[in-house]
Amino acid sequence: MGFSQNASEKALFMTMSQGQSIETAMAWITENQEAPDFNEQLFIVGKEGEGDIKKPYQGNMSKEERIKMAEEKIKAARIRRAEEEKVNAFEMEKNRIASQKAQTEARRKLEEQEMEIAMHQRKKEKEEFMSAKRQMQIQLERDRCERLGIPFDETKAIDNIKKKDARPPLEEIKHGIKTVKTLYTEERQPGVAKSCFKTISVYTGNVAKNPSDDKFKSINLANEAFQ
Repeated sequence: MGFSQNASEKALFMTMSQGQSIETAMAWITENQEAPDFNEQLFIVGKEGEGDIKKPYQGNMSKEERIKMAEEKIKAARIRRAEEEKVNAFEMEKNRIASQKAQTEARRKLEEQEMEIAMHQRKKEKEEFMSAKRQMQIQLERDRCERLGIPFDETKAIDNIKKKDARPPLEEIKHGIKTVKTLYTEERQPGVAKSCFKTISVYTGNVAKNPSDDKFKSINLANEAFQ
């Protein structure tokens, strides 16, 4: 690292001998490298009975033991750092996935709202068109009655027009299936369309198996299965 043996021994004595980490020893070197006695040999005062004689610091471990301990502490620090990085990476990935899911859900809801708005708009336009068409048909029927000199019955004329415009039952079913598939795709709302068709299959199956039972000819809107 570029430091003298004396400085290294001081750092080890001041930190690692007290059970601290190798990082603490390196921090001690950084903080004290400007001290006048930084590179001087470390001396310790002799034990009681030995007078005030100062001895060079030898420590309780040999050089090889100190090196081994330092290597073990470095290894432990690297393992700890790797584990922390792994945990941080996991948290970052978890947050990324959560953010992506939130964005996907927000986009799905927006698309669904746009689809519903578009369908309501088409429905409104169709109703306006059918209303204008019906008024025109009523007027044509009124003109026809006047030409023939027969009384005009508006109620009867409207009923006849509705019967002509009514969609055949099979076409009505096809239209309903197409609408459900368009609104509730597997990408936007997985399983919703399948659940709807399964429920319809159960209802129609009950009617087919029990044609004379009136309870199967109507739907209870409060039924959880229907909802």
